[in-house]
Amino acid sequence: MNFYSIERKRGFIYRVGPKCYFLGYKTCKECVDKEILDCFYKYEKLMNEIKDIDYRNVLTITRNEAADCYNKLIEYGKRYSEYDGNIRSKYDSFMENLTHEQQESIKEQLEKLDKAWLLSLDKEIDDYR
Repeated sequence: MNFYSIERKRGFIYRVGPKCYFLGYKTCKECVDKEILDCFYKYEKLMNEIKDIDYRNVLTITRNEAADCYNKLIEYGKRYSEYDGNIRSKYDSFMENLTHEQQESIKEQLEKLDKAWLLSLDKEIDDYR
């Protein structure tokens, strides 16, 4: 996997070792905001409960909570976006310093992120009905 593909995605929060970072388009920053971290930890817990590929079999409440957390984190990611001449060097430095275990962890989180996106679409459809 090319980790630079993260750079093209919307800003989202990822756990890297004991710390959390916003990574994505124009975003490469450590997250230290308690409100955002609390939302991320809740999102992470809910997504770990949704292990089944067929996420539609999961309780609607869990799906909706996970979708709500995902949408909040996307909004937080927009606030963390930055654009300065150093974003590429920050990103390069960050990616070069990842261990193999951290790279594998980010891959797993990206897979869950795709699932969370589907959950948020599913919730929008349910809300529309």
